Amino acid sequence: MANSPSYAQSGAPATAVRVAYGAMPAMPAAPAALAGATMGTTWSARMALPAGRTEAAARRAIQAALDEVVAQMSTWEADSDITRYNQAAAGWQELPAGFFHVLSHALALAGDTGGAYDPTVGPLVNAWGFGPHQRAFEPPAPAAIEAARARCGWRRVQLDTDR
Repeated sequence: MANSPSYAQSGAPATAVRVAYGAMPAMPAAPAALAGATMGTTWSARMALPAGRTEAAARRAIQAALDEVVAQMSTWEADSDITRYNQAAAGWQELPAGFFHVLSHALALAGDTGGAYDPTVGPLVNAWGFGPHQRAFEPPAPAAIEAARARCGWRRVQLDTDR
């Protein structure tokens, strides 16, 4: 690059840049700083808002998306879709589109890792006291571990993409 003329040396490109810069629209407003609460913690986002959008509308949209995730996939919520699914009798269950999408990718990852990742280990997580019903830590009894393990297994979950 040492042999290449700089824009300041040649003059013409700098003039073209000045003309183009002068024709550019005004810079967007400073990024909006948004925040809220979800899943027992907080979220924050910084973004340039599109013209005509308000911080309040952006905050509501983000919060609504996070609330939908909680409603569908939080094992900490007694009335979430995943909690109802986990408590349902064996058989086909209707799933919301977002839940189905996440579950299909989770099962694909389980397959890709030979089961090293297993989205069905919730009973084991709960048995060890890391789930929504936490308790003073005490290792579970071997029988409790085996009972929880018997309820796990990603290969036992089937998705019907035709329904």
